[in-house]
This record gives sequence, C-alpha cells and structure tokens, in this order.
Amino acid sequence: NRKEKIPDFTPDLYKHFNNLSNEDYPRFYACDFAKEAVQLVKDHPLYNEKFIKAFDCDITADELLEEIRLEKIDVVSLIFVLSAIHPNKMKSSLEKLYDSLKPDGLIIFRDYGIYDMTQMRFISKKNRKLMNNFYVRADGTRTFFL
Repeated sequence: NRKEKIPDFTPDLYKHFNNLSNEDYPRFYACDFAKEAVQLVKDHPLYNEKFIKAFDCDITADELLEEIRLEKIDVVSLIFVLSAIHPNKMKSSLEKLYDSLKPDGLIIFRDYGIYDMTQMRFISKKNRKLMNNFYVRADGTRTFFL
C-alpha cells in the first residue's frame, strides 16, 4: 500500500522546454470531441501554445488542423478514443490519423476489449445494446468494444 505522493514533474518539464530554442522544442497537439475537455486543458496555468495546441475536433467528420496535416506527426496517442467511434466510421477515422503521420510514425492506443468487465456490465443492463459489441451509456455517449 503506497502512500507517498507521486511527484508532479510538470513545472520541471515546463522549465526545460522553455529554455529550448524554437527549433528544438517538441510540439504537442491535443484534441477532444468535447469542447469542455479542451477548455480544461487551456485553462491550466501552465498551458502555453508554444508547447501544446489544444483544440476540439470530431475526427469522424472534421478535418485535422492544417498545421498537423502539413507538419506531420511522430506519434498519435488514442486513449479510449476508438471505442467512442461508430464502427462504420472507424476505418476513415484511422486513415485520416494515419495520413497525419510521418513515414515512420506510430499510432498507439489504449481502449476497451471484447468481453472485458466494462462490456460485461453493459450486457447486464437492458436497452443499452445498439448492435454487436456497441452500446450506449447513460449520458448518451457510445462505446464500441474492439
């Protein structure tokens, strides 16, 4: 049972990146479907568009920022993103992200899997199943199990 506090390295990273030249510092892009989530990032006291550009985007329908399409990305990280996409829009969304990558770029993800505990909870609830492995949450958002 660990009780020690996990250190916050954010100020150290900020100081490190702040001392780099414009050519040296990494650029991070963060997008979310929810405008409120994007605003939470932008409202953080250490948010600085020199290092990170947060924006709202529906990757199933919207174009990615032009600067992303032009600069090309090293790594796309999808954390519980794929499961929120309708299965019919999955292929085109992944193609759009793939096209934003540099030639040796990576797409990494963490998401729900078929028959994990979250899906088992959905199976036990009535009127939540939309189609095979695709469910609607109480708040109206959807979850697809890959």
